[in-house]
Amino acid sequence: MSTATAFRIVRPLPRSVPPFPGETEKSYLHRLSRINQVPVPRLLDPSHWLGSGWDELDRLSLVSGQPRDRLIAAMPEARRRANESLHPYAPEGGRGFKPRQACRRCVAARTGNRDLPVTAWMSAAHHVCLRHQLWLTIHTEPARYQFDVSGLPEIARAQRRHYRLMRRRGPVTVAGCYTYGGKLWRYLSGRHYHVSGRNRRLEHLQLADDYHERLLALQAADYPEVVEIISIFSSPHLRRFALSRDSRDLDEFRCEFQRRLPQEESRTPLDLSRLNRQLKSLAEQIEICARHDVKEER
Repeated sequence: MSTATAFRIVRPLPRSVPPFPGETEKSYLHRLSRINQVPVPRLLDPSHWLGSGWDELDRLSLVSGQPRDRLIAAMPEARRRANESLHPYAPEGGRGFKPRQACRRCVAARTGNRDLPVTAWMSAAHHVCLRHQLWLTIHTEPARYQFDVSGLPEIARAQRRHYRLMRRRGPVTVAGCYTYGGKLWRYLSGRHYHVSGRNRRLEHLQLADDYHERLLALQAADYPEVVEIISIFSSPHLRRFALSRDSRDLDEFRCEFQRRLPQEESRTPLDLSRLNRQLKSLAEQIEICARHDVKEER
């Protein structure tokens, strides 16, 4: 464990707290402290009258009342301390995962407590809790910002497709497509590209005045189209057309792009040469990401 858990109190606390799958160490210590009514600073203060030669993970196991194996299985930092499952794209590897608020309904079902949120390591591709149909927050915003998308089944379908693309094309490639493709889509959606689905979803979600809620709702409304962009640019076959020096190949790629994501209104003139440049630039960025995935496979 990190220095934060290097405490020497070896007596178990009154109430045992099971860890949530993928939970961060900081989140687990916070819940352990709150449930036992012991402030975190006091919980972590070294005891001058009772020492222990155990390592940090063993001491945490005894204090929390949880078996060492359960902590290792649930907490990525514990796995790193135990030198287990150190895959480069696992949470403890530091790539592809980041701490975010877990689904509030999953937390309530697993811990029996609705008032204590859980911060867990999640894949960057994880946006929807498919079991409870909740759109999750981007970073560590409060769980109250999670909202129901059960009335929009295309968002759940896009999440499943996102997972499949990540397994098939590689996490770095798909993450690059999501980041750079999302920027391209925000530009195109302002020029009436495939706006009917987006507008229908925004109407269903009923945007609130809160900035974070509006931002999350806009991301959810754009998600199916962004995943379509991921599908296009993560394909090595299609990407070759965009990267070709032959302008006819690039035109074919643009036609395929517009077939999947058509411009539904023509009030804003479409500059095809500019669109071609944007598509080619995005394909070049994704090609760099794809090389990283190839290196990891080797």
